[in-house]
Amino acid sequence: MLTPEEYNHIIQNRTALADRIKDAKELGTHHRDLARSFKDDLDKLQLEMELYTNFLKDAIKEYEDAHPPAP
Repeated sequence: MLTPEEYNHIIQNRTALADRIKDAKELGTHHRDLARSFKDDLDKLQLEMELYTNFLKDAIKEYEDAHPPAP
């Protein structure tokens, strides 16, 4: 049989553990949301880089077509 002190100690530890689990879940959710946000930003940046690269390729081709090398 548990003494009242032992019982209270177990209840306090259980409550503290439940609080730590809740905090860990909230932190995990926060990190997941950050990761999704970073992925969205990275995808947007990658698309912008592809568009800029294609723009530069087209500009170089137009320049080369307008200014062929001298024979």
